[in-house]
Amino acid sequence: MDCFPILTLRSLLPKWVGPFFFQDNPSSVWGDQENQDAESDSILELPNIEVPKIINFWQMPDTRANTAVYKGIENAESSLGPDSILGRIEKLPTELIDSIIEASVFFEPLGSHDALHTLQAFCQEEKDSIFKTRIHTALRSLSLRKRFETSWKLYPDFDHTKTRQRTFDKTAPHDLASKAIVDCPQCFIFLLDHQTIRPSSFYRDGQTLYLIAANSKNPDLIERTMSAIEPLDLLKPISVEGHMTILQFTTQDAQLFQSCWKRLRSTPEIELTLGPTEIMNLCKFADIDLANQLLHRGVDLRIPNSNNGLPNWYQLLYQQNPEPMLGWFWSHDEEIPEDLLTYAARRNCVAGVVWISNHTESHDDWRQAVSAAADKVERESAEIFEFLIQHPPPGYGRDGTGRTGRTLSEDLLITIVGRACSKSRIYDLLLSGECSNGDIQRLQSDKAWLEEVAVQKIQTIQGLNETAGVVGIKVQARKAGLKLVTEALETFKG
Repeated sequence: MDCFPILTLRSLLPKWVGPFFFQDNPSSVWGDQENQDAESDSILELPNIEVPKIINFWQMPDTRANTAVYKGIENAESSLGPDSILGRIEKLPTELIDSIIEASVFFEPLGSHDALHTLQAFCQEEKDSIFKTRIHTALRSLSLRKRFETSWKLYPDFDHTKTRQRTFDKTAPHDLASKAIVDCPQCFIFLLDHQTIRPSSFYRDGQTLYLIAANSKNPDLIERTMSAIEPLDLLKPISVEGHMTILQFTTQDAQLFQSCWKRLRSTPEIELTLGPTEIMNLCKFADIDLANQLLHRGVDLRIPNSNNGLPNWYQLLYQQNPEPMLGWFWSHDEEIPEDLLTYAARRNCVAGVVWISNHTESHDDWRQAVSAAADKVERESAEIFEFLIQHPPPGYGRDGTGRTGRTLSEDLLITIVGRACSKSRIYDLLLSGECSNGDIQRLQSDKAWLEEVAVQKIQTIQGLNETAGVVGIKVQARKAGLKLVTEALETFKG
């Protein structure tokens, strides 16, 4: 019984139960005179429960304000020991044990977290016992669920909630369930596992408990909460402020949708309702398996957005590795947008740039993509720039030596150096202000990387065309203090 010592008489049992354990010598708890007063004035008879008279502890002095009472209970608990306390609890009628559990949880108006946490810890660590069984039974009872919903003003569905929207109070104190989501997830999961609360219920501020759980960013809590929602409830609104369903809400995040899809995948009879925005969201993380599963359920990720007419190719480039899904779109005879390569370059999507350049021959898109990569300062942009320069589309015009034209080279150099100088001045301005040592090191490191990226791009151009007019931009780089950039420009022949 390693866990049971935390179940003290003061922390778990309602006040009127404590004296039951000391009927043989109640004066050992709070003294003869107090016992006599209690017996004469307030004997508690529990209806429909055949137990000896229990002294009404509600009339007793507050133990924290009465040293004798406090010490009496301490001594009584110590003399009984955890085994004896548990044994005496389990000798009570089951109805009384259930009442003890319920009264403990509702010892505070909005629910006692201390009592719930104690019950949760007991069930988690303690071996099977009558008391543990009664905890499970009490928490699963319909009457306790109804009391939770009534006391905490949990509304069971959207329609019921909408009619009471004017009574919502966003500043109301959190009840035990919503507070546990943030402060003690294991207690919230404890309630979920016993179906004491329904995660699709609406809280007093108009949000579902699932939405509160999703905002907690706790992966395990979100997964467990979703697993407790009935599949049909996933098609119902997630809050009264909008008509977005739980299913639609989960499309904003891969992990949220994965949990939701587990619940819906095995229910083919449920029609999925997803609009253009949700389909765009799905394209940002869906893999081929999910795309095929959704297609089988009537959701085609390739359908252009009805709001703006744009295809969903662009959303694929948000994926860490978009190649498989780009190939899936391509295999279904979808036409690649004319500016997709440029879009990939602007997003620094290396894998996307490589795949698209191998499947398109647009000269304009290639030239714009090269310019976009030249104008970026992130590390990936140097890799993209080098690949594009070395892999122009078939038939792209070059001079007789096969080198990139001088005009394009000079335009790209102006873009690269101009962007590097502009960002460098920003770093210098930040470094001139008040900075911690950590900030100084970070800014200096970022500035060094900025210059290195610019140098890599300059060297890429120099490898294909050694002739370019660089006098003006060389002066610009020197004034900006970009020594390595200046040295790289020195290699060009005017």
